[in-house]
Amino acid sequence: MSCCLDNRFGMFALKDTLTDRIQNRTLTIVQTTEWDAVLLNLQNGMDMENALDSVNDHDLLKMLTEITGSFVADRVCSHNCVNGLNDFTSLLPL
Repeated sequence: MSCCLDNRFGMFALKDTLTDRIQNRTLTIVQTTEWDAVLLNLQNGMDMENALDSVNDHDLLKMLTEITGSFVADRVCSHNCVNGLNDFTSLLPL
């Protein structure tokens, strides 16, 4: 089970983000077949982490990793901003 800060940060939100962003990418036939297997596994009730096990294509894995990294970075930065944990004083002009 994955833990999360809130519903916008968990595996369900990541699933939605990956699904949305992969649709905007041009995939090879192999990548499309592997991604379709992920979507089918999800439709059949499999969790995201296990559904992604059907991906073996290096470039598709790289795309998924980049999207996931961006997703996490966006959420952590947003969480820190809302909670006053970021220090933006270094961005201010002297």
